[in-house]
Amino acid sequence: MVEPMYRRIADELRRRIESGELQPGSRLPTELELREMFDSASRNTVRDAVKSLANRGLVITRPGQGTFVVDTIVPFAITMSTDSDTGLGGGEGIAYMSEARARQRHPEATVPRVEIQRATGAVATELQLEEGATVVSRHQKLRIDGTPWSMQTSFYPMTFVAAAWW
Repeated sequence: MVEPMYRRIADELRRRIESGELQPGSRLPTELELREMFDSASRNTVRDAVKSLANRGLVITRPGQGTFVVDTIVPFAITMSTDSDTGLGGGEGIAYMSEARARQRHPEATVPRVEIQRATGAVATELQLEEGATVVSRHQKLRIDGTPWSMQTSFYPMTFVAAAWW
């Protein structure tokens, strides 16, 4: 079975990105240049190839500027286990920091933003609360080597917080 042309174009561009021939931040050839490079491929075929790369997170298109190779994040596993120094465990925060440091990476976490609010829709349903019940929300952003890694939001019933204070 013959592979679709857009897939062949996308695979070739991906190969060039992964080999380092196309570096992070570099601009991909223009749509016209890509059409010429790939046997007069149609405009839609080239666009489908670029869209495929964008869906994989390899490139980003900036209207009026072009399509650029993005910096790739090298993934690593986060072990959700007990920290041997503190005895604490199960939380992504501790695991995230120690796993990143063990791999010579620089982890960062914003100071959590905590808010008291009313539970709506899915939050009320998942916490088995009445809609409008008071909950505490906690928001935090994590970065690796200065690159966004995750954005986390957690919700807790206010009764849990009140019980901890007394």
